[in-house]
Amino acid sequence: MHLFKTRNTLFVILCFVILGTLIYSNSFKAHFQLDDSYQIIKQEDVEDLSAYGNINKWIRIDKYRPLAKLTLAINYGIHGEKVFGYHLLNLIIHILSSFFVYLLLVELFRSPVFKNERFRAHSRLIAFFCALLFLAHPLQTQSVTYIIQRMSSLAGMFYFLSVLSYVKARFSFLEGNRRYLMWIVVAFLSGMAALLSKQNAVTFPVAWLLVELFFVRSKENKPFKKYLIAGFSIVVLVSALIILTGNLPRETYKIGRIEYLFTQFRVLLKYLQLSLIPFGQNIDHDIAVSTTYTGLREILSLLANLFLIVLGVLLYKKQRLISFGIFWFFLTVSITSSVIPISDVIFEHRMYVPLLGIMLIIVSLVFQLSAKRSIGFFSRLMLLLFVFYGILSFARNEVWETRYSLWSDAAQKSPNLPRPKQNLGNSALEKGDFQGAMKWFNEVIRLDSTYHDAYFNRANIKFHLKDYKGAEKDMERFIVKRPEVVVAYDILGKIKMHLGEHDEAIRLFNRLLNKDSTFGLAYINRGKAKMYLNRYRPAISDFLKAAELGVTVADAYNFAGQCYIYIQQPEKALEFFSRAIEANPALARAYFNRGYLFTQRKEIERGLQDFNRAIQLDPKQYPAYKGRGIIFYWKGQYEQAYHDLLTARKAGVDIPEDLMQDVQQKLAAGSEGE
Repeated sequence: MHLFKTRNTLFVILCFVILGTLIYSNSFKAHFQLDDSYQIIKQEDVEDLSAYGNINKWIRIDKYRPLAKLTLAINYGIHGEKVFGYHLLNLIIHILSSFFVYLLLVELFRSPVFKNERFRAHSRLIAFFCALLFLAHPLQTQSVTYIIQRMSSLAGMFYFLSVLSYVKARFSFLEGNRRYLMWIVVAFLSGMAALLSKQNAVTFPVAWLLVELFFVRSKENKPFKKYLIAGFSIVVLVSALIILTGNLPRETYKIGRIEYLFTQFRVLLKYLQLSLIPFGQNIDHDIAVSTTYTGLREILSLLANLFLIVLGVLLYKKQRLISFGIFWFFLTVSITSSVIPISDVIFEHRMYVPLLGIMLIIVSLVFQLSAKRSIGFFSRLMLLLFVFYGILSFARNEVWETRYSLWSDAAQKSPNLPRPKQNLGNSALEKGDFQGAMKWFNEVIRLDSTYHDAYFNRANIKFHLKDYKGAEKDMERFIVKRPEVVVAYDILGKIKMHLGEHDEAIRLFNRLLNKDSTFGLAYINRGKAKMYLNRYRPAISDFLKAAELGVTVADAYNFAGQCYIYIQQPEKALEFFSRAIEANPALARAYFNRGYLFTQRKEIERGLQDFNRAIQLDPKQYPAYKGRGIIFYWKGQYEQAYHDLLTARKAGVDIPEDLMQDVQQKLAAGSEGE
């Protein structure tokens, strides 16, 4: 039977589209979360599609995930920072993955190992419900609603297509169909596409061998032993070479390989619990790294995993689907749950592909337990389970809607972890709630005094609240532990300037620029510190360097102009104030400075024009009121002069008392001087 000509295939597609859209209908408004902003908005290879013309990006699969990033770049080019388009594509990928799961199972069920007539008669229905549960399961929300984890779902989609194509190739070959060559090419290309989406898809050739072992049989209904021995031998040899040559990857050196492995024995049981009883989902599960191999929980977790593997072996002949489900789970989770240490020991999106194995076990068990009843009973049970999963997924998507809702949920479920509270603090900062953010960052430090990002954020809040001493203490502590974060030197330098320690501030800016000579803001701030120390010419050099780097060009020219005033070069000052205005026609301070120079040169009308513009752009530009008030005084417009000078005085601008008295006297006398 041709794969794409069965009438119920269209029905399956339609069901998946409609039901998937209903379940994820509330995900389209979910904000960027975790590293979404960093990975999408702040990455050059997302903003610049031409980066994907670089072959190094496509062959360095140990470092890049180019295919997944390319889809994000296309999204960014079309939708920018509007999340709807990203979520729509994520859902399409998930629906296609579910459809490929259905097609894969339909194809597997053609195997002669399935002799049960009842099973054969309802194999498409079993495949449909298994794929439907895969579509609806709440554990999948992290791969679908968390935008950047499109990497997981896209890799999964191609992974399923690769295995499906391999099965098609093998069955076509055994049936004498020449199209097996086409299918093997599709299988390889799909596997590589999965690998280019996320590195944990590297197991796809082993997945081919797994289906070969379980489902591919000769005319005599026997497995192809020589093929299997050769295939698994290659896998073992390649794995041994990687290990012996020291090329076994790791994401972190903070966790030892054996420590990570024993931690993963516990994590695997947590994944199974979330798959079978999907309650307690969390973006940040509290699972500590195992520091011993002889602890009770480590030994019990190891034994539980060994029991499942032995069970899979024992069930191989009589319960083929359950056995396959067990081995599929362990194979597809092996990259992230073995001896390749990753900083985050558990994340739910790592279960995207492995979940198929668990769904197979559930559906197979329910089908067999309902054998004495009608097929309608089985279907009703499956529909109830689907509705249950769908409701949980819909509810979980509500949690993903905002950063605050996501991390509030995590803080409640993992009260002893600092990261949820750190992110709640960041969420409060985004809303401008400094006191609320301070509360969360204090709580982070209480839980973990080594959580250095909290010191960085708390220092910024204290700086904003003008608690410069407190900000200084926190930022200095952060720099001791994180000396590579160059922006910290810039912030601490500004803190030192507010404390009047300008030489120390310059030392910090020097230290920053030694690490990163392109950090333009540091030149601006170092130049300002030098201005305070009356080192005007070196300050000018810093401002011009910042402008050369394209950083706050208008401000750089404006500060340079002020320096030229101090060294009594008014023509150069005028030139730079004009350049500042040209670079940013909305820079009110530059208009004031230029107006001041025009006033000094007795070019009253030009000065008045600049003061007017400065006040129009920024009604709080109070020195401009003073300048304009003086011009009105010179012009004999005493009422306007009094209003402007009084406005400036109330704002704290120094206005000579004799000038105010003279204006008041002339107003009282009703003078209308020219």
